[in-house]
Amino acid sequence: MDNNAHDMRRVDFLVNKADLGQQEFRGSGTRAALAEGQVRLRVDKFALTANNVTYAAFGDAMKYWHFFPSNDDTFGRVPVWGFAVVDESRCEGVNPGERIYGFLPMSTEFIVMPVSISDGSFADGMEHRKVLHMVYNQYTRVNGDPVYDPAREAQQMILRPLFMTSYLIECFLRDNDYFSGGRVILSSASSKTAIGVAYQIAHSEGRSVELVGLTSAANQAFVRELGLYDAVVTYDDVAGLGTEVATVFVDMAGNSEVLRRLHTQLNDSLQYSCLVGASHWDANEPPGPLAGPKPEWFFAPAQFQERAAEAGAAAVLQQFSLAWRSFVVSTDDWMEVTELQGEAAIQQTFNQVLSGTAPPSKAYILSY
Repeated sequence: MDNNAHDMRRVDFLVNKADLGQQEFRGSGTRAALAEGQVRLRVDKFALTANNVTYAAFGDAMKYWHFFPSNDDTFGRVPVWGFAVVDESRCEGVNPGERIYGFLPMSTEFIVMPVSISDGSFADGMEHRKVLHMVYNQYTRVNGDPVYDPAREAQQMILRPLFMTSYLIECFLRDNDYFSGGRVILSSASSKTAIGVAYQIAHSEGRSVELVGLTSAANQAFVRELGLYDAVVTYDDVAGLGTEVATVFVDMAGNSEVLRRLHTQLNDSLQYSCLVGASHWDANEPPGPLAGPKPEWFFAPAQFQERAAEAGAAAVLQQFSLAWRSFVVSTDDWMEVTELQGEAAIQQTFNQVLSGTAPPSKAYILSY
């Protein structure tokens, strides 16, 4: 579809909520008129990672389908992180041409109602988003963002949301003294969120825990070459994990069979089991009764809110920014960014990420 057609109507990439392998593009015949106070954002480009597959896999349970309603009970719009440009504005203080970073649909455009407007950001005050978590409703105005680097836009789209989760996981584990454990195991160790956690733990001052990466045989060499993990173990070798060290498990994969086998193997030596993601989205059926502690979900926005209540949001963001600057430079050693354009590229990349066949070193930036 050509750019002129996109100028006249909205195009959405829709995914079947019950079967993520079914997708389609739908176009609306006309553009919806803006109400007073609303802004139309034209989606410029966005990142697509395994994190977005997690959003889709838990779209109903964690309300990710609610951010950008599709008016279809069967198909939904998967949220992504990226940059948009103000195309039209009926909101005083938000001007056409402004560049915005935040939570976007996989569409050519969408409408927001800016509230709590400052030089650096605004929140979306659309009625359907008022009940959704505030972290996802915040939009950054790049002209007022002190950490914005135009040369690092790709890294920001791909990694900043993931690294916020990574940063908060490491803070959570450290605040709890690693639950008195001497070893941390990260599944899906090649995933960008796991790499972020591993980077933070590996570079933490006075680190006392061993760091183990759990990954597929195909990704074992890549994970070793990162130089972050003290040991790398494949999913097939879970039964060989020693039980003499008290352990914390951070599960990025969401593979119920791996979860069951790891709990069975570690049992009493497992101090804490944390569920974060579902990169293995097609194997995340409930595992049944488990040995050891009951796994607990880690929800990054709630953790951010808790830390902000204690130290203030500004302080938390300042600490995150320092960690981010260090981490993002390190990704030049292992991450290869690929930019693709067009509907065919969007659908093909989504299916590649969905199937888990995308190389862990690859990162994708997409646009219509």
